[in-house]
Amino acid sequence: MTSPQQAHSGASYRSSQHSSHASSSSNGGAGVVVLGEGDRSSQAIHDHLREQLSTKDAEIARLRTQMQQLQNNASQHTDLTSQLQSRTSDYHLEHDRLVREQTRVKTLEEQFKQLQEKHAKVSTENAQLRKQVGQQSAYIESLSRELNQLRRQTTHEHELPELRNQVEKLKAQNEQLSQRLLQKNKHVDMKALPPLPDGTVPSFEDLEAVTMARLEQENARLSAKVHELEEHVRRAYEQRQAVVKQLEDEQKITTKLSKETETIGEYIALYQRQKQTMLNTLASKDAFIQQLREANAHMREQLALYDIVDTQPPVEEQAPPSALNTDNSAHSKDRGRGANKESLSVAQSGDGSNAQQPEPHRHHAPVSSSPPPPHRQLSSAAASAQQQQQQQQRQQQQQQQQQQQRQRARVPEWVQAATSHGYYAKFSVMSL
Repeated sequence: MTSPQQAHSGASYRSSQHSSHASSSSNGGAGVVVLGEGDRSSQAIHDHLREQLSTKDAEIARLRTQMQQLQNNASQHTDLTSQLQSRTSDYHLEHDRLVREQTRVKTLEEQFKQLQEKHAKVSTENAQLRKQVGQQSAYIESLSRELNQLRRQTTHEHELPELRNQVEKLKAQNEQLSQRLLQKNKHVDMKALPPLPDGTVPSFEDLEAVTMARLEQENARLSAKVHELEEHVRRAYEQRQAVVKQLEDEQKITTKLSKETETIGEYIALYQRQKQTMLNTLASKDAFIQQLREANAHMREQLALYDIVDTQPPVEEQAPPSALNTDNSAHSKDRGRGANKESLSVAQSGDGSNAQQPEPHRHHAPVSSSPPPPHRQLSSAAASAQQQQQQQQRQQQQQQQQQQQRQRARVPEWVQAATSHGYYAKFSVMSL
């Protein structure tokens, strides 16, 4: 494997050989004297060229190793970029999931606000009903007192028939006594009776009529009282029935309200549990995002190190200036002495046409002008591609940060406070 520099040096050496051969044909046999001195100089040139060839081979091997390292670095770079892209895609997926979870949290907050409003309404209604229950209890106490009074009156009513029986018995006894008195007083002197206001003496019939009138009045008064007592008992019984019915209705309402309060409490407890679980989920996802960010930063650092290694220029071995000067002087001497060597060989053969030309050496001194090495071109292209990729990543990060700021602005204050204090919870969305 020959380099362009070696090919150029070989062509220049062949041209010098041809020129020396032409000069030898013109000069004839004048170069026989300087034969030994030309051999020594050509041997030194050949040794120097062998050393340069060995150094060039070493440099070629080193360049091959560098090329292999660059290829390995390029493959590693592609692997790292693929991993970074996969992680960024995972990050985007997690970001979308977080957005969905935030929308769920917002819906749950709205539901919680509605439940709070309902709970406030129910609490106010419960307070009003408690007031009504207190009023009804006071009314029931008053009715209980009235019922006690009615019971006493009913006991009196139960005693009324006995009293009526006694009154009837007394009436019968009174009739019997009146009959006895009539029988006994048939012979009583009418003069013993008190005189009437008009001066007449009352008879026994008048006395009996007066007593009967008094008894009838007493009986009418008692019957009126009994009728009033019956009416009062009837009204009290009706009121008692109405109060019992109202109590039953109020008991139903209180049981219904107690059940509603229990269900509202269960809903609130379920919401708090689900809220805690959702906050735990958000905390775990934030930790995962932080891990992804740290891994992304680590990958960027590794890529920056690979870029630094790729952009370092290779160390070129340069020959000392003394060696270059000696090469140039030896080459100039070789041009002057090559003609003598060729003229000597022509003279010995005796025929210029049959003389064999010396074989030109394949290796020559390096040419100063050379194209830039390929590893620099590859490193510059990789550096430009890496800069473009870094710019794209920075733009993507800026967009993601803007989206996160917008989403954080939409998140309510209590969720931000929960995130700042760090007591998130995993959350399963409740279906109401």
